[in-house]
Amino acid sequence: MVRDYVALEQLHHEERLRVNWRVDPATAGASVPPMLLQLLVENAIKHGIARTPGGGVVDVALARAGERLRIDVGNPGQWRPGSSDGTGLGLANLRERLVRAGGDDAGCRIDAADGRVNVSVELAA
Repeated sequence: MVRDYVALEQLHHEERLRVNWRVDPATAGASVPPMLLQLLVENAIKHGIARTPGGGVVDVALARAGERLRIDVGNPGQWRPGSSDGTGLGLANLRERLVRAGGDDAGCRIDAADGRVNVSVELAA
C-alpha cells in the first residue's frame, strides 16, 4: 500500500521525489501497527519533499534484529524539538499507535542533522 501511495506522490512531485527503499527480506511477515509506515512516509513527503526546493530523497529502511523490527524514514528538511509548523497530529498518531502495539517496548526517535530529518521506530516484530 505504501508503494502505491509513493507512486501517486511521484506523479504529483515528478522528479522532485525520489525514494530509496532498503527492505531486509528478514522483515517479511513482521507485524506492524496499521498505517504506521504510511504515516511516516506521508510526513516525510509533506514536511520534507514538498517544502524543499528541488525536492530530494526519502529513505525508507526496514530491518530486523532478532525479535525487534526497526523502521527508519529520512527526508530533507529541518526539525527542532518543540517546534512545529503543522498540527502535530502525525506525531501524536504515531505515538498512540506505538503504545497500542508495544507499550513501553516500542519507541520512536527523531534526529535532525545536516539538512535531513530521520524518524526511527523500533518495536517487537
